[in-house]
Amino acid sequence: MYRIDEGWEAYYLETEPERRREIWKDLAKEADDTVTMLRGMLWERRHLDPKNPKGLADRMLWQCVNLAELYSVRLMRRRTAQKEVLEALHSFGQEEAVACGEAGENAYYYEIRNAARRYLKTCQNPEYRRTLFGLLSSGEKDRKNQMARDVWQMTEGVAGRFGLEHEMRFWTAAIQDEFITVMPSGRTLLAKFREGHSS
Repeated sequence: MYRIDEGWEAYYLETEPERRREIWKDLAKEADDTVTMLRGMLWERRHLDPKNPKGLADRMLWQCVNLAELYSVRLMRRRTAQKEVLEALHSFGQEEAVACGEAGENAYYYEIRNAARRYLKTCQNPEYRRTLFGLLSSGEKDRKNQMARDVWQMTEGVAGRFGLEHEMRFWTAAIQDEFITVMPSGRTLLAKFREGHSS
């Protein structure tokens, strides 16, 4: 069972990278421990781009989109897909988080949930997954179904298709838990896709 450490609620609820960095700096003054430093490292792995030091990226947000698309690329070779997913998890700092034990895994899980929170905010935009070649926006029911489909594909779908259930366990749990939190019908919608793809 994952839980947010006391005092870190604001850090994980905030979705703007710059604001999160400032919150981390303030909290790090009070808690100069291994897990606090890990949180800073996870932020850097997620947002800093060595090729553009002045700009901020969001690798986890990008992977939310990329993994949903990866699931749909049926002709991709299993080994190639596995390598792409594992490289993404490595770039996030998963190994370092696991090495810190339960507290590190907890921090990593909530970093992913923060990315999911940011991703799901973008899904509220009327432009999300426009239908009919972009001419019409999907209705509310269609939008919720599409969100559930994307969440399932980027988590259980990819993990199951490419045999990475264990490696993607934090990613899958965090993304789905956030979806269920922000979408009252999320659990039911995910179950529908799970049942539809069960062997």
